Amino acid sequence: MGLKWDQAEEIAEVLAENHPGLNPLQARFTDLRQWVADLDEFDDDPAASSESKLEAIQMAWNERSGGGSTRFGEAGARSEDARKGNIGRKAAGVV
Repeated sequence: MGLKWDQAEEIAEVLAENHPGLNPLQARFTDLRQWVADLDEFDDDPAASSESKLEAIQMAWNERSGGGSTRFGEAGARSEDARKGNIGRKAAGVV
C-alpha cells in the first residue's frame, strides 16, 4: 500500500530525504504537487490534491526539517524584524 495525499507526515519524511536543504516554505504548491506525484511510494490520484493537503504536507515537512516560523517563514521573519527596527540591532547583538 502506497502513500496517499492525506498522509502528510509520511510524505514529508520522504520529501525531506529527497530534497535536503530545501526550505519547504519556499516551495511552490505546483512543484510540491509534482514532487509528491513523482514519489515511487505515492499511490493516489495526482488530481486529488488540494491546497489544504499540500499545505499540510508543507507544514509537516517544515517541522521535520527544523524550519522556523510557519507564520512568516525566514523571509517574512526578516520583514518582521525590519518592521520592528531590529535588523541593525540584531547584527550588533543587541536584540
